[in-house]
Amino acid sequence: MCKFYIFEDDSECFFLGTAGVRLRKVNREVYDLLNKLKSFSADNPGCYRVFCTTCGGRWDAVRRNKSSELIAEVGLVLSKLTFNEFMALGEWGEMLGKINEEAVVSLYIRAAQRVDVTNVRELDLFLLNARWIAKSSPELNLQYQTLLQSGIETAIRTGDNSLVETLIIVLGVDILNYKELLSVALAKREDSHIGRALYNKLREVLPEVRSFSVK
Repeated sequence: MCKFYIFEDDSECFFLGTAGVRLRKVNREVYDLLNKLKSFSADNPGCYRVFCTTCGGRWDAVRRNKSSELIAEVGLVLSKLTFNEFMALGEWGEMLGKINEEAVVSLYIRAAQRVDVTNVRELDLFLLNARWIAKSSPELNLQYQTLLQSGIETAIRTGDNSLVETLIIVLGVDILNYKELLSVALAKREDSHIGRALYNKLREVLPEVRSFSVK
């Protein structure tokens, strides 16, 4: 795991990156918040993982310093982020969710309202990344189910490989209830990503997907 860095330049742009490579642009509030989280003393200062199964990583230090003030600060920052900005934070975004899950749910609710169902990539990305958190909120889950239905219809109509793969992952064995979508997926099982998803999710109930092998 590469060391985590935060960069600043003269134009008030801030970047998250690893090993000196600029990767993701963030705003001042995110920059300041992540620097604050990084400042908490970790048990192993030499470990730069956000989550570490050995020492607990940065999250363990943040967890010990979690307070009502920090929860509110995280909530304020998350209230101003878009879905794409949040996703760009990677594991640091996951950590923010552990500090203030309600604020992350609110972010996803706002994002669900703005998903353009005619944009396959946008719909695909949201369905994949919101599949777990949607279960924690009745309001978000209702929005998610509506978007899921749009995704199913779009996948059948377009045969988009990435969206088909996402729907296999999201639906699991429930894809058996969508015969037309299942037919599309099975017709594409020679695609390595779709073949792997079918194998992982359906091999116990669908013999024809058990022959998958890494090529």
